[in-house]
Amino acid sequence: RRVKAEVVQIELFSAHSDRSELLRWLGSVGSPPKGVALVHGEPHAADRLRVAIRDKFDLHTWAAQLNDFIEVDRPETWHAGSESESDPSNPSNPSNPSASP
Repeated sequence: RRVKAEVVQIELFSAHSDRSELLRWLGSVGSPPKGVALVHGEPHAADRLRVAIRDKFDLHTWAAQLNDFIEVDRPETWHAGSESESDPSNPSNPSNPSASP
């Protein structure tokens, strides 16, 4: 398939901005996005940011993992049904210390 996309560089902050800076920036955009896809960063940190964005802005969120793919124009389908599996507080998540073997 062909992808029609525009790459935009945002020079408002460093590429290494922290979670609070990214949340502040996202809250300041004029028109909220349909969803937010996180494609860079350590998996645990990206998932924590995903949960923070979801909870604060009530947006569809997705944190990329190796070999993942999404339909960018349909954020409501991003990891449908598996979002709770990546939630560290979910008992079925293997990264949760109380997860069953």
